[in-house]
Amino acid sequence: MKRQYLLLSVLSLLIGCAPYQQIKPVPELSPSEQGYIALKKDDKLVKLSKNKKYYIAFPPATEANSYLILNVPDKKSFTSFLLDSYVKKAMGKRLADESRQPATMSVYPVGRNDAGYFWMIENGPADLELNMQYRYAPQWRFKYETESAGFKKTLRESVVDRSVYAGLGTTVNLDGFAFAPAIDSVTRHKAELDGVLKKLLAIESIFPGRIVNSSDKAYLDYKDLKGRLEDEIAFQTNYLAMLGFHDKAQKVCGNVPQLMGAVEDFTKYFSGKRSLARNVVQESQNVLAKCLAQIPPYYEGLLSAKTDIAPLVPEAYFLKQFSKVGQLFDTAGVPTSVEFSILYQYVRDLDKGCRNVAMVRDSIAGINKTIKDQGAMPANEFFTQISAKVATIQRNLVKPLDMSHGKYLEYTCSKALNDEITRLSADVADQLSGYQEAAALVPQLNAMAATREFRGMLGVLQQKKHLVFLLDKYKKVDTLSIEQQKSTILDALGGSRWAQAEGALRELSEDNSFLNPQNVVAIKARSTDEMEDALYTGVDKTSRARIMKFVEEKFAVVENVDSLYQDSVFLPAYNITYSSGSRKELAQRQAKLVEDLARTKDFEFPAKAITLLFDEFAKNPSDNGVLKARAIVTHSRHYKGDDEKLKRKVAEVDPTSAKWIMEPKEYRRVYVLPTTTNAKGRNKYLFRVNIKIKTEAEFPVYDLNIKLPKEVAQNAAQSQWYASITMNDKAIKNEGRVSISAPSASNEYECQITPVSVNKTGNNYLEVEFEYTAFRVFTVSVMAQKPIIKKN
Repeated sequence: MKRQYLLLSVLSLLIGCAPYQQIKPVPELSPSEQGYIALKKDDKLVKLSKNKKYYIAFPPATEANSYLILNVPDKKSFTSFLLDSYVKKAMGKRLADESRQPATMSVYPVGRNDAGYFWMIENGPADLELNMQYRYAPQWRFKYETESAGFKKTLRESVVDRSVYAGLGTTVNLDGFAFAPAIDSVTRHKAELDGVLKKLLAIESIFPGRIVNSSDKAYLDYKDLKGRLEDEIAFQTNYLAMLGFHDKAQKVCGNVPQLMGAVEDFTKYFSGKRSLARNVVQESQNVLAKCLAQIPPYYEGLLSAKTDIAPLVPEAYFLKQFSKVGQLFDTAGVPTSVEFSILYQYVRDLDKGCRNVAMVRDSIAGINKTIKDQGAMPANEFFTQISAKVATIQRNLVKPLDMSHGKYLEYTCSKALNDEITRLSADVADQLSGYQEAAALVPQLNAMAATREFRGMLGVLQQKKHLVFLLDKYKKVDTLSIEQQKSTILDALGGSRWAQAEGALRELSEDNSFLNPQNVVAIKARSTDEMEDALYTGVDKTSRARIMKFVEEKFAVVENVDSLYQDSVFLPAYNITYSSGSRKELAQRQAKLVEDLARTKDFEFPAKAITLLFDEFAKNPSDNGVLKARAIVTHSRHYKGDDEKLKRKVAEVDPTSAKWIMEPKEYRRVYVLPTTTNAKGRNKYLFRVNIKIKTEAEFPVYDLNIKLPKEVAQNAAQSQWYASITMNDKAIKNEGRVSISAPSASNEYECQITPVSVNKTGNNYLEVEFEYTAFRVFTVSVMAQKPIIKKN
């Protein structure tokens, strides 16, 4: 205590020349709880000068929740307030004055702070002796002391008569009882008591620990008052509950809708039955039992008129309240009637069944929408997930109502519900089976789709026509199958695999394995026509390109020429046997192709070969001339044309063809070719001419001059250069009047045969054969002229 006061003194010194002058009472101020103490200085009242300011430093309280109480009769003569600190002229927080007699008393809440408290005084216009008492006291004590008399008065005036409550069910009958004024009166009394109790509890909340369960007189008086107060409040609470229950029961019994609205209130009432008197509980139970007995008949009337299976409308059937009636029976301790038990179970199962059916319908509709909204060819897991959802729906589908529902099973709505549950059960089972089948099938279909086996997919789907929902997801496979078959055909055509292409085309034409044939008939027809046209076009182009290439590559071939005409190039690249029958122009195109190929074989190819080979031959007969000439002759045998110019070229290189001499004295060049084939040995040579000179002589006679190659004639003086010479198949010999001169260098290797008689008209074939060790082309020149008369 002294340390605290010393601290206040130090703080006072720190204030220095503050505008407030400190008053230091003697004896020192004490915070101990000891009643009111007069504030004096040396046994005298403290004097205050007019218009001066003062302060008194009070020590902190010894415990929390205390009051500093100042009794100042002349309080109105000056201004005062209490601070929680005052250091170096700095004022701390002003504390509230909680006094109920502010004219003569100040009551400040104080505690155990370090600085203490400072009562600031600002005197008025007159000098004054400060007549003042102070006191430190616990707040609870001060408050109780000042308010307890009022609390007790309120309790005395608020006590309620207990005779009605105590006599209920025995001496008291509530029929005709005036509930409203009784409830109003008790409610007002209880409100007064509740207010007092609240104040008492507020005082109790600041009890110091040392007071609780002590012998302190004020504390003991508090406990007694509180006990009497709580007892009265408890009675009035129970009394109000009883009055409220019976008041409402009299109003709602006989009106089930209103009764249902009171179920929660009644349950709440009976939940506190342990605090009620036994007689009150028993009478309340009797009243409740009569009320609740009215419920089954009311609901039977409602439900017997229900003909549909729509979920029960909660407001119309009071479902929320109805569901709590069972709890009311239990809470009230009233035995549940058999009638209500059956009704309760029926209403619950009926509503559950109706809602379950509606939920299943919505769920199935949602699943159907999900399937409908799903794009074509769903993912592998799609129908697995759908199956799982439908399986859950199947598990959650309620069972039909059974015999446990008694007479309610015969209600129209009950029969309708059971019929719908049975139908839904079968429907859900069928759908689940289909979706499970689809779940197993989809991965197989998707795997086939990945490898573009669309016809295979259609084959699988054709076997699953009962899965209509699945077929709808794969309807585009019809088009994909046609496109894939087209692709197969085009691929085969691109590789000139005509038989494969034709087979695939025939399959496409005959293919009717579609999910929706009517939807693709036009596409299929158009695709078949396109592929048929592509097949014919491909064969036509390939055949023509092939023969053109053949002609370009083979015209210069000089060996095995006959075999060229056996080549398949002169036939279509493929003999198409398929025809849709709707494209006559294609058949005409194929016939035209065959015709054109034959023309190429019989006309164009031999003509071109003859022309080009002859040009090469004529340009340089020594360059493989024999074989070129023979090739020309061979080609001519296959040529079916009538080009005279071409035929003359053939005749020029054909040793068996006679070359015409039509003018006298003009040398005619003649190619001489071997008629045997001995590339490195001796061969026979032949050349023929046909003397067709116009003359007036009846019996023409000519000298025939033949200029021979040096190689053939240079040894004619030693040996006969020719093997035979004939005219119209008659041998001409160097004897008699016919002379065959020997060629020599001096006459430039020219042989003369004279005279040679010819026919004026007709053919005159001179044929000369000789042999020579070589395999080549020789050139001779033959000239006919009238005989020259020579001496000797």
